[in-house]
Order: sequence, then C-alpha cells, then structure tokens
Amino acid sequence: MKLLKDMSCDSVWFVHGPGAKNAPWFMPMMEKYGIKGMVASELINFYYDGEVSKGLDFVDKRAANTAKTFSKYASLLGYVLKDEPLFCSVQHTDYFYDAMRRADPSHEAAVIAMPPHYQTYIEDTRLPVVCTDIYHFGGDKSVWIPHPARESRRTFRGTVHNAVSAAERIGKHVWIMP
Repeated sequence: MKLLKDMSCDSVWFVHGPGAKNAPWFMPMMEKYGIKGMVASELINFYYDGEVSKGLDFVDKRAANTAKTFSKYASLLGYVLKDEPLFCSVQHTDYFYDAMRRADPSHEAAVIAMPPHYQTYIEDTRLPVVCTDIYHFGGDKSVWIPHPARESRRTFRGTVHNAVSAAERIGKHVWIMP
C-alpha cells in the first residue's frame, strides 16, 4: 500500500478479494494509506462456484453478506460484480447491481469488461461505471500478446477511446485501468 501511495495511486480493484476473512485487517490498511478499493462481491460466486443453480433468490443473501462485510469501511470505493462478463451475463449483471444497491445504497458497483464487451456493458446495463480491462496490452517479448510495445499502446489508446466515447454518448463513465 505504501508503494501504491508513493506512486500516486488512490484506488485499486480486486478480482477475488480481499474477502470477509481478510477485510478486518486489509481494509483499515488501505485507509491508513488513503487508498480506496473496489472489492469482490460475494455475487462472483454465482459464476465461479456454480451458485447460479441455487436460484436468483440467493442473490440478495450474497449481496447482504457483502455489504455487511465491507460497507463499514471508509476505504471501500465500491463492489466488483464480475470480472470479464460475457454478453450472456448482461441481465445477471443488472440483477446483481440492483441487489447490491438494495444491500448498500451508499456504494456503487462495477464490472471489469474486455474490449469486445465494453460498449454492451456501457449501453445495455444500469451500471454507472464500467472498468476497462487491459489484456490487449503486451510488450515486444510478450508470450500472451504478440504485439510490439508500440502496437499495444496504439491498441490500448484505441480501445480506451472507444469505451470513453460509448460512455460519453449516454452520460456514463468508464474507469480506465492503466
């Protein structure tokens, strides 16, 4: 956290965490350094742990548990509903967003969307903010993304521009992951 603060970072997001077990020590540590966090909601379990089979009534319980764990901390910026949701998750996302807002109306929620899905999540959900994902960013020797660094930067700038333009058209915001 000290390193993040020294680098002028004021917010972070967590795909999986910090979780109820680590929140009592982690959230105060973030607050100590003036950093706010987007934390993983328990709603992520619907995707990763097969809880979708328990039905949508279980959503409110997960949202309430998440709010009970995190809403008391000043370092809470908001909740991550899903990392890299696909097109098929748009309706779930709105349902999860509404459940989180009922459980904690003081904090927002967001998803981290991949470039092919930015516009859909910006235009077709009630989410006020969508975070950009950066998988398209690579370096000259990247084994994951075979672009030269300058091409990755061009691709990054283009996708950020597209996300910002889509959000601007309908009065929403994007959170750019640098």
